[in-house]
Amino acid sequence: PEIVAGGGISEFPCDVGDGGPATSAILKFPYTVTVDNTGNLLIADTNNGRIRKISAVDGTITGDNTIVTIAGSGSGDGCPTTGIGIGLVRGLVVDSQDNLFFTEVNNGIHSLAPDGNIATVTVLKDAYGITVDSSDNLFVADTFKSSILRVNLTTDPDTGIITGTTTPVNISGESLFFPFGVAVDTRNDNLFIADTFNKRIRRVDGSTGVITTIVNSPGFVFNLSLDNAGNVFYVIRDRKS
Repeated sequence: PEIVAGGGISEFPCDVGDGGPATSAILKFPYTVTVDNTGNLLIADTNNGRIRKISAVDGTITGDNTIVTIAGSGSGDGCPTTGIGIGLVRGLVVDSQDNLFFTEVNNGIHSLAPDGNIATVTVLKDAYGITVDSSDNLFVADTFKSSILRVNLTTDPDTGIITGTTTPVNISGESLFFPFGVAVDTRNDNLFIADTFNKRIRRVDGSTGVITTIVNSPGFVFNLSLDNAGNVFYVIRDRKS
């Protein structure tokens, strides 16, 4: 594996390495990553109160590529007050129109439009993982209510601001227990759930809604992702880690 971001050092609390190579940047508890439609890497730089972007060069991400902040003004004495402050970012996903959606603990789901405008989609406490299907429908893990929500989006024709309402995904059978992560196989819109405290991965069939367990894990499954072939990659932790 190659380190592509983080490791930088600075004497100034607001200098996080923006505008320089990604491996000179300072990251604090980066919680998750995603890739946009042109291959740029987006990072939830959670404890820095920012979302960072590493620009791809010829479709490739390396530690020499430039990193910038695209959302959040950071925090700390002497930090600039320009920009919109954001809290603890947990989930990131980009739709087909290059809108970035992110979950912020205690403050809900927000959108970052290609023009840089940030708006609150819906207020939802304790939202973590977020994903999008082939029709740009959002699904979010409402973790501490042990449920998955579908976000029904509406775009204002005058302002272009995206808002949304949530409805629970109808999942029959065994209940979920603090699910932290969600992902969609956009080839068939099957929904995959990191059923974290049940230590398993569940799949909800996109056509029938039937849920099945596809992985029983030795540890807690916190996050997961799929590649273009439908292979599932996931992160596990045991009680001691």
